[in-house]
Amino acid sequence: MIWIPYALLAYRFWFICDDAYISFRYAKNWVAGHGLRYNLGNEMPVEGFSNFLWVVFAAIVELIGGDVTLWSAVGGFLCGSILLYLVFKSLRYGCGLSLGATVVATATLGLMPPYAVWSTSGLETMPFALLFFINVERLVFRPDKRSLVGTTLAGMALVLIRTEGLGWAMVAAGAAIMGKWLSKEKIGKPILMYAFACLAACAAYFAFRYSYYKLPFANTVYAKVSMSPDTIVRGVKYILSFLLTFIGPLSVILAIPKAMRSAPNRLV
Repeated sequence: MIWIPYALLAYRFWFICDDAYISFRYAKNWVAGHGLRYNLGNEMPVEGFSNFLWVVFAAIVELIGGDVTLWSAVGGFLCGSILLYLVFKSLRYGCGLSLGATVVATATLGLMPPYAVWSTSGLETMPFALLFFINVERLVFRPDKRSLVGTTLAGMALVLIRTEGLGWAMVAAGAAIMGKWLSKEKIGKPILMYAFACLAACAAYFAFRYSYYKLPFANTVYAKVSMSPDTIVRGVKYILSFLLTFIGPLSVILAIPKAMRSAPNRLV
């Protein structure tokens, strides 16, 4: 029921972001035997991407002769669909919400235009969101020693699909440790193994990057990260734009406490 309007929105806003073509070009040159580089020639290659695992996905599509612009968008849409299903499942069966409350909460996510827009952008945005949700759910809300391998692989994938993936993996691990501490339970080996595997994946890619590009970080870090008045102003504008984009859902969240106090028996 929720998926249909989400699919219609994704179809309506279907587009490929110009930044996605950077990853596509790296993937194409890689498959052609030129290595992970944007420009061909004798000069030192430059790491102009920050989404290694997504470049690998694009390279696989190129290798089998697929249309990378099509399948990157389809892949993002599928990840968005799976994420909606997992959110619904987690709220309904993990948190025990009523069916009505679960539908409303999931629809709040799936019917946001930005969610649909970035589902088909050709970027790793939706796969990254899906991986982060899986990491948090399995580590914090539904820990299970039997799924340790799957959780660890999801953590390593999170690290490799975005430059900041390691930071978010550590956030998930930190939340799991905090939960154990508050409940006076032992931290346990699964969380520590997860953190170690994520750090190992980051270290392995760091070693590859430095040996191939001769730089410790991607070129985007040097091009975009700096502290100046202009940078701060641009960051503030970006945050304000983000808040305005999501002002509807934020208003709903802020209104929940008042609604619960005024009419608790009428809530779903």
